[in-house]
Amino acid sequence: WRLGESIPPEQIVGEDDVSDKHETIRVPVETLDSILPKSRKVSLIQLDVEGHETQALEGAARILNDSKPLVVLESGKDWRTRAHERALQEIAPKAGYRFAGRIERNAVFRPE
Repeated sequence: WRLGESIPPEQIVGEDDVSDKHETIRVPVETLDSILPKSRKVSLIQLDVEGHETQALEGAARILNDSKPLVVLESGKDWRTRAHERALQEIAPKAGYRFAGRIERNAVFRPE
């Protein structure tokens, strides 16, 4: 999925949730990189976007690499925390993000 493309229905609701009771609602999407000026320093990003953290982080690649903010992501499972860490390392290699700990069901990642 990329900005400007439709989100596939299976990514909007869980596969177990797909039924006639649900409808797809298309909404405009903007990236953090597109709405925040390059001159704006960002010190913290917190996301809880129901399984779409990687896509949201991709839309903040410039901010992650340049500002190197602390990142807090909803992540109740260890496998999800590892996936978030890998995504951050791929999206923002200059920042060198590593898992730093938990705050309740949230994983905290800090840059090097």
